[in-house]
Amino acid sequence: MSEGTVDIWRETTSPEPAVRLAAGNRTLVTTKAIAVPVKLTDAQLARAVAWSVKVIDLDGRTLGDAAAELNHYNSRTVVIADPRLAAQTVVGRFQATDPMAFATAAATMLDAHVRIDGDRVILESGPSP
Repeated sequence: MSEGTVDIWRETTSPEPAVRLAAGNRTLVTTKAIAVPVKLTDAQLARAVAWSVKVIDLDGRTLGDAAAELNHYNSRTVVIADPRLAAQTVVGRFQATDPMAFATAAATMLDAHVRIDGDRVILESGPSP
């Protein structure tokens, strides 16, 4: 959460006090408990709210995870053809609405190439055929 405060509580049979979550903090709520809020660093907060401006931050995420997140925003999907390529970690910030730019940058970083098949942007290992 980047601004304001919010009270969080769980509906249970025994009363539990609310946890106040202030801007710049995060917590985890499960069926059993609400974790103690943790203060985020500026970088963590920027990554956490990047989705709201349709930017994805890939700081050390796998290419497969990054493609899956990007695909939530687009009808043109990014497909990682090689599981070994999908497991590679990547770093960068990308417009979530530009799958071609993402795939082209990933291909450059990972010695791969991009192939278009209809609405699919396919990232394949190795240089272009």
